[in-house]
Amino acid sequence: MCLVSANGLSAQPEDWQQALQQAQAYLEAGKTKKALHAFELQADKGNGLAQFNLALFHQNGWGDVADPQVACHWYAKAANNNIPAAQYETARCILNETDSPDQVDAALKWYLRAFENQIYKAGCEAGKLLLTQQVDKKTLRQGVTLCLDAAEKGSIDAALQVANWYRDGQYLSQSYLSAMHFYALAAPEKQPSAAFQMARILDMGLDVETDIRQAAYWYEVAASQGYEQAYLPVAALYWKLTQDAHSDQAHLLAKAYLWAKTAKQRSSDEVRDVAEKLLVQVSDVIPMAWIEELDKKVVSHIHAFH
Repeated sequence: MCLVSANGLSAQPEDWQQALQQAQAYLEAGKTKKALHAFELQADKGNGLAQFNLALFHQNGWGDVADPQVACHWYAKAANNNIPAAQYETARCILNETDSPDQVDAALKWYLRAFENQIYKAGCEAGKLLLTQQVDKKTLRQGVTLCLDAAEKGSIDAALQVANWYRDGQYLSQSYLSAMHFYALAAPEKQPSAAFQMARILDMGLDVETDIRQAAYWYEVAASQGYEQAYLPVAALYWKLTQDAHSDQAHLLAKAYLWAKTAKQRSSDEVRDVAEKLLVQVSDVIPMAWIEELDKKVVSHIHAFH
Protein backbone atom coordinates (compact mmCIF):
# COMPACT_ATOMS: atom_id res chain seq x y z
CA MET A 1 0.00 0.00 0.00
CA CYS A 2 1.31 3.45 -0.77
CA LEU A 3 0.20 7.03 -0.59
CA VAL A 4 -0.81 8.78 -3.79
CA SER A 5 1.54 11.66 -4.53
CA ALA A 6 0.37 15.12 -5.50
CA ASN A 7 3.59 15.94 -7.34
CA GLY A 8 2.99 17.86 -10.57
CA LEU A 9 -0.61 18.79 -9.73
CA SER A 10 -0.21 22.43 -8.86
CA ALA A 11 -3.95 22.94 -8.36
CA GLN A 12 -3.77 20.90 -5.17
CA PRO A 13 -2.90 22.39 -1.76
CA GLU A 14 0.69 21.70 -0.78
CA ASP A 15 -0.33 20.62 2.73
CA TRP A 16 -2.47 17.66 1.53
CA GLN A 17 0.46 15.29 1.46
CA GLN A 18 1.93 16.61 4.70
CA ALA A 19 -1.41 16.09 6.44
CA LEU A 20 -1.32 12.40 5.52
CA GLN A 21 2.11 11.59 6.94
CA GLN A 22 0.62 9.95 10.03
CA ALA A 23 -1.78 7.87 7.93
CA GLN A 24 1.12 6.72 5.76
CA ALA A 25 3.17 5.88 8.85
CA TYR A 26 0.34 3.67 10.10
CA LEU A 27 0.23 1.92 6.72
CA GLU A 28 3.96 1.28 6.70
CA ALA A 29 3.67 -0.16 10.21
CA GLY A 30 0.88 -2.50 9.10
CA LYS A 31 -1.72 -0.72 11.26
CA THR A 32 -4.38 -0.61 8.55
CA LYS A 33 -7.36 0.19 10.77
CA LYS A 34 -5.58 3.17 12.32
CA ALA A 35 -4.52 4.25 8.83
CA LEU A 36 -8.11 3.94 7.63
CA HIS A 37 -9.33 6.17 10.46
CA ALA A 38 -6.62 8.73 9.73
CA PHE A 39 -7.54 8.82 6.05
CA GLU A 40 -11.24 9.18 6.94
CA LEU A 41 -10.53 12.23 9.12
CA GLN A 42 -8.61 13.93 6.33
CA ALA A 43 -11.06 12.88 3.60
CA ASP A 44 -13.90 14.51 5.54
CA LYS A 45 -11.86 17.72 5.57
CA GLY A 46 -11.72 17.69 1.76
CA ASN A 47 -8.21 16.28 1.31
CA GLY A 48 -8.28 14.85 -2.23
CA LEU A 49 -5.36 12.49 -1.67
CA ALA A 50 -7.05 11.09 1.43
CA GLN A 51 -10.28 10.64 -0.53
CA PHE A 52 -8.48 8.69 -3.23
CA ASN A 53 -6.70 6.46 -0.72
CA LEU A 54 -9.95 5.89 1.13
CA ALA A 55 -11.47 4.73 -2.16
CA LEU A 56 -8.59 2.27 -2.52
CA PHE A 57 -9.31 0.88 0.94
CA HIS A 58 -12.91 0.15 -0.02
CA GLN A 59 -12.02 -1.15 -3.48
CA ASN A 60 -9.30 -3.52 -2.27
CA GLY A 61 -10.71 -4.49 1.12
CA TRP A 62 -7.86 -3.00 3.15
CA GLY A 63 -8.61 -2.57 6.85
CA ASP A 64 -11.44 -5.10 6.61
CA VAL A 65 -13.65 -2.73 4.61
CA ALA A 66 -14.76 -3.57 1.09
CA ASP A 67 -17.60 -1.77 -0.62
CA PRO A 68 -17.41 -0.87 -4.33
CA GLN A 69 -20.16 1.73 -4.00
CA VAL A 70 -18.37 3.50 -1.16
CA ALA A 71 -15.15 3.32 -3.19
CA CYS A 72 -16.90 5.01 -6.11
CA HIS A 73 -18.26 7.70 -3.76
CA TRP A 74 -14.74 8.60 -2.65
CA TYR A 75 -13.32 8.35 -6.17
CA ALA A 76 -15.90 10.95 -7.25
CA LYS A 77 -14.91 13.23 -4.37
CA ALA A 78 -11.24 12.91 -5.27
CA ALA A 79 -11.99 13.40 -8.96
CA ASN A 80 -13.60 16.72 -8.19
CA ASN A 81 -10.43 17.57 -6.27
CA ASN A 82 -8.45 17.03 -9.48
CA ILE A 83 -6.82 13.66 -8.65
CA PRO A 84 -6.24 12.25 -12.17
CA ALA A 85 -6.36 8.55 -11.26
CA ALA A 86 -9.64 9.20 -9.43
CA GLN A 87 -11.05 10.84 -12.56
CA TYR A 88 -10.28 7.67 -14.49
CA GLU A 89 -11.85 5.45 -11.83
CA THR A 90 -14.91 7.70 -11.59
CA ALA A 91 -15.56 7.17 -15.29
CA ARG A 92 -15.34 3.41 -14.75
CA CYS A 93 -17.72 3.62 -11.79
CA ILE A 94 -20.25 5.55 -13.84
CA LEU A 95 -20.18 3.02 -16.66
CA ASN A 96 -20.59 0.14 -14.22
CA GLU A 97 -23.81 1.72 -12.92
CA THR A 98 -25.58 2.17 -16.24
CA ASP A 99 -24.97 2.80 -19.92
CA SER A 100 -27.69 5.42 -20.34
CA PRO A 101 -26.78 8.31 -22.69
CA ASP A 102 -26.46 10.79 -19.80
CA GLN A 103 -24.15 8.47 -17.87
CA VAL A 104 -22.06 7.76 -20.95
CA ASP A 105 -21.59 11.51 -21.44
CA ALA A 106 -20.58 11.86 -17.78
CA ALA A 107 -18.06 9.01 -18.06
CA LEU A 108 -16.66 10.51 -21.25
CA LYS A 109 -16.15 13.83 -19.47
CA TRP A 110 -14.13 12.18 -16.69
CA TYR A 111 -12.03 10.08 -19.09
CA LEU A 112 -11.15 13.23 -21.00
CA ARG A 113 -10.30 15.09 -17.79
CA ALA A 114 -8.03 12.22 -16.74
CA PHE A 115 -6.39 12.20 -20.17
CA GLU A 116 -5.71 15.93 -19.91
CA ASN A 117 -4.07 15.18 -16.56
CA GLN A 118 -1.70 12.63 -18.14
CA ILE A 119 -3.59 9.40 -17.43
CA TYR A 120 -2.98 8.45 -21.03
CA LYS A 121 -4.92 5.19 -21.08
CA ALA A 122 -8.03 7.27 -20.34
CA GLY A 123 -7.73 8.85 -23.78
CA CYS A 124 -8.29 5.56 -25.54
CA GLU A 125 -11.08 4.62 -23.11
CA ALA A 126 -12.77 7.86 -24.14
CA GLY A 127 -12.12 7.04 -27.79
CA LYS A 128 -13.60 3.55 -27.50
CA LEU A 129 -16.61 5.00 -25.70
CA LEU A 130 -17.21 7.34 -28.63
CA LEU A 131 -16.96 4.40 -31.02
CA THR A 132 -19.69 2.51 -29.18
CA GLN A 133 -22.16 5.33 -29.86
CA GLN A 134 -23.99 6.11 -33.10
CA VAL A 135 -20.82 6.45 -35.15
CA ASP A 136 -20.67 9.07 -37.91
CA LYS A 137 -17.46 9.99 -39.71
CA LYS A 138 -16.66 12.80 -37.28
CA THR A 139 -17.17 10.65 -34.18
CA LEU A 140 -15.18 7.81 -35.75
CA ARG A 141 -12.29 10.15 -36.46
CA GLN A 142 -12.41 11.57 -32.92
CA GLY A 143 -12.48 8.14 -31.29
CA VAL A 144 -9.62 6.73 -33.32
CA THR A 145 -7.56 9.91 -32.92
CA LEU A 146 -7.90 9.75 -29.15
CA CYS A 147 -6.56 6.18 -29.12
CA LEU A 148 -3.73 7.06 -31.50
CA ASP A 149 -2.78 10.04 -29.35
CA ALA A 150 -2.91 7.96 -26.16
CA ALA A 151 -0.73 5.27 -27.74
CA GLU A 152 1.89 7.75 -28.91
CA LYS A 153 1.94 9.34 -25.45
CA GLY A 154 2.79 6.00 -23.82
CA SER A 155 -0.40 4.10 -23.02
CA ILE A 156 0.31 0.40 -23.45
CA ASP A 157 -3.41 -0.43 -23.55
CA ALA A 158 -4.01 2.15 -26.26
CA ALA A 159 -1.03 0.96 -28.32
CA LEU A 160 -2.32 -2.61 -28.18
CA GLN A 161 -5.80 -1.48 -29.22
CA VAL A 162 -4.52 0.55 -32.17
CA ALA A 163 -2.24 -2.30 -33.24
CA ASN A 164 -5.19 -4.69 -33.28
CA TRP A 165 -7.23 -2.23 -35.35
CA TYR A 166 -4.43 -2.01 -37.93
CA ARG A 167 -4.05 -5.80 -37.93
CA ASP A 168 -7.78 -6.39 -38.47
CA GLY A 169 -8.50 -3.40 -40.69
CA GLN A 170 -11.07 -2.14 -38.18
CA TYR A 171 -11.51 1.66 -38.08
CA LEU A 172 -8.10 1.95 -39.77
CA SER A 173 -6.87 0.68 -43.13
CA GLN A 174 -5.27 -2.72 -42.65
CA SER A 175 -1.51 -2.44 -42.32
CA TYR A 176 0.62 -5.08 -40.64
CA LEU A 177 3.59 -2.73 -40.79
CA SER A 178 1.68 -0.10 -38.78
CA ALA A 179 0.44 -2.84 -36.48
CA MET A 180 4.07 -3.83 -35.82
CA HIS A 181 4.87 -0.24 -34.88
CA PHE A 182 2.12 -0.11 -32.28
CA TYR A 183 2.75 -3.62 -30.96
CA ALA A 184 6.31 -2.45 -30.31
CA LEU A 185 4.89 0.53 -28.38
CA ALA A 186 2.75 -1.86 -26.33
CA ALA A 187 5.78 -3.02 -24.30
CA PRO A 188 5.89 -6.57 -25.73
CA GLU A 189 8.50 -7.56 -23.12
CA LYS A 190 5.72 -7.18 -20.54
CA GLN A 191 2.65 -7.67 -22.74
CA PRO A 192 2.70 -11.22 -24.16
CA SER A 193 -0.14 -10.74 -26.64
CA ALA A 194 1.80 -7.90 -28.30
CA ALA A 195 4.93 -10.06 -28.47
CA PHE A 196 2.92 -12.93 -29.94
CA GLN A 197 1.39 -10.74 -32.65
CA MET A 198 4.80 -9.30 -33.58
CA ALA A 199 6.16 -12.83 -33.87
CA ARG A 200 3.23 -13.89 -36.05
CA ILE A 201 3.73 -10.98 -38.47
CA LEU A 202 7.45 -11.77 -38.78
CA ASP A 203 6.79 -15.51 -39.05
CA MET A 204 4.23 -15.13 -41.84
CA GLY A 205 5.95 -12.23 -43.61
CA LEU A 206 2.87 -9.98 -43.44
CA ASP A 207 3.89 -6.61 -44.96
CA VAL A 208 7.44 -7.34 -43.80
CA GLU A 209 10.23 -9.68 -44.80
CA THR A 210 9.93 -13.08 -43.15
CA ASP A 211 12.41 -13.38 -40.30
CA ILE A 212 12.02 -16.64 -38.40
CA ARG A 213 14.87 -15.90 -35.99
CA GLN A 214 13.23 -12.66 -34.88
CA ALA A 215 9.85 -14.39 -34.91
CA ALA A 216 11.23 -17.10 -32.62
CA TYR A 217 12.60 -14.43 -30.30
CA TRP A 218 9.21 -12.71 -29.92
CA TYR A 219 7.30 -16.00 -29.66
CA GLU A 220 9.66 -16.90 -26.83
CA VAL A 221 9.09 -13.53 -25.14
CA ALA A 222 5.37 -14.33 -25.15
CA ALA A 223 5.87 -17.97 -24.12
CA SER A 224 8.17 -16.97 -21.26
CA GLN A 225 5.26 -14.95 -19.85
CA GLY A 226 2.98 -17.99 -19.90
CA TYR A 227 1.21 -17.19 -23.18
CA GLU A 228 0.08 -20.67 -24.21
CA GLN A 229 -0.54 -19.90 -27.88
CA ALA A 230 3.18 -19.22 -28.28
CA TYR A 231 4.46 -22.56 -26.96
CA LEU A 232 4.12 -24.64 -30.11
CA PRO A 233 5.15 -21.93 -32.62
CA VAL A 234 8.34 -21.12 -30.75
CA ALA A 235 9.22 -24.80 -30.44
CA ALA A 236 8.61 -25.33 -34.15
CA LEU A 237 10.72 -22.34 -35.17
CA TYR A 238 13.63 -23.28 -32.93
CA TRP A 239 13.49 -26.80 -34.36
CA LYS A 240 13.49 -25.34 -37.87
CA LEU A 241 16.45 -23.10 -37.02
CA THR A 242 18.47 -26.11 -35.86
CA GLN A 243 18.25 -27.58 -39.36
CA ASP A 244 20.19 -24.70 -40.92
CA ALA A 245 22.30 -23.56 -37.99
CA HIS A 246 26.06 -23.57 -38.47
CA SER A 247 26.64 -22.45 -34.90
CA ASP A 248 24.66 -22.30 -31.66
CA GLN A 249 22.83 -25.47 -32.70
CA ALA A 250 22.93 -26.94 -29.17
CA HIS A 251 21.29 -23.84 -27.73
CA LEU A 252 18.52 -23.89 -30.36
CA LEU A 253 17.96 -27.63 -29.89
CA ALA A 254 17.55 -27.21 -26.14
CA LYS A 255 14.98 -24.46 -26.68
CA ALA A 256 13.06 -26.57 -29.20
CA TYR A 257 12.84 -29.40 -26.64
CA LEU A 258 11.89 -27.13 -23.75
CA TRP A 259 9.00 -25.43 -25.55
CA ALA A 260 7.77 -28.59 -27.31
CA LYS A 261 7.60 -30.32 -23.93
CA THR A 262 5.79 -27.32 -22.43
CA ALA A 263 3.32 -27.26 -25.33
CA LYS A 264 2.64 -30.96 -24.84
CA GLN A 265 1.96 -30.41 -21.14
CA ARG A 266 -0.15 -27.25 -21.34
CA SER A 267 -1.86 -26.97 -24.73
CA SER A 268 -5.27 -28.06 -26.00
CA ASP A 269 -5.73 -31.62 -27.29
CA GLU A 270 -5.31 -30.64 -30.93
CA VAL A 271 -2.12 -28.68 -30.30
CA ARG A 272 -0.87 -31.30 -27.84
CA ASP A 273 -0.88 -33.98 -30.56
CA VAL A 274 1.25 -31.80 -32.84
CA ALA A 275 3.55 -30.89 -29.97
CA GLU A 276 4.03 -34.56 -29.08
CA LYS A 277 5.06 -35.41 -32.64
CA LEU A 278 7.53 -32.51 -32.64
CA LEU A 279 8.87 -33.59 -29.25
CA VAL A 280 9.54 -37.10 -30.61
CA GLN A 281 11.59 -35.62 -33.45
CA VAL A 282 13.60 -33.41 -31.12
CA SER A 283 14.09 -36.20 -28.56
CA ASP A 284 15.58 -38.45 -31.23
CA VAL A 285 18.56 -36.13 -31.61
CA ILE A 286 18.94 -34.37 -28.27
CA PRO A 287 21.56 -35.79 -25.88
CA MET A 288 19.92 -37.79 -23.10
CA ALA A 289 22.12 -36.03 -20.55
CA TRP A 290 20.26 -32.75 -21.21
CA ILE A 291 16.75 -34.02 -20.63
CA GLU A 292 16.60 -34.09 -16.84
CA GLU A 293 17.70 -30.46 -16.52
CA LEU A 294 15.39 -29.28 -19.31
CA ASP A 295 12.45 -31.13 -17.77
CA LYS A 296 13.08 -29.30 -14.50
CA LYS A 297 12.85 -25.98 -16.39
CA VAL A 298 9.55 -27.07 -17.95
CA VAL A 299 8.12 -27.93 -14.52
CA SER A 300 9.38 -24.64 -13.07
CA HIS A 301 7.76 -22.66 -15.87
CA ILE A 302 4.44 -24.47 -15.55
CA HIS A 303 4.38 -23.93 -11.79
CA ALA A 304 5.11 -20.23 -12.29
CA PHE A 305 2.32 -19.56 -14.76
CA HIS A 306 -0.37 -22.22 -14.40
